[in-house]
Amino acid sequence: MKVSFLNRKVSKNLYLWGVKKGKSQLVVADDDATIRRLLTIHGQRAGFEVIAVEDGEEAMAVIDDETEVVLLDLNM
Repeated sequence: MKVSFLNRKVSKNLYLWGVKKGKSQLVVADDDATIRRLLTIHGQRAGFEVIAVEDGEEAMAVIDDETEVVLLDLNM
């Protein structure tokens, strides 16, 4: 599994990819608790409000109009 993290320079320029300024919502869906925690920490450091869930069904339940980014493990 390849995981890429946003560095501080990139996270400051997220608006270039259409992510609105301010607290953007990031949903992390992964069945591995360690990966969820790691992505939550990095997402918060990048300025996101992070919602971490265990599977795709839970992710669909929390995704709303405020959600800007979804990180989904395809092999759950």
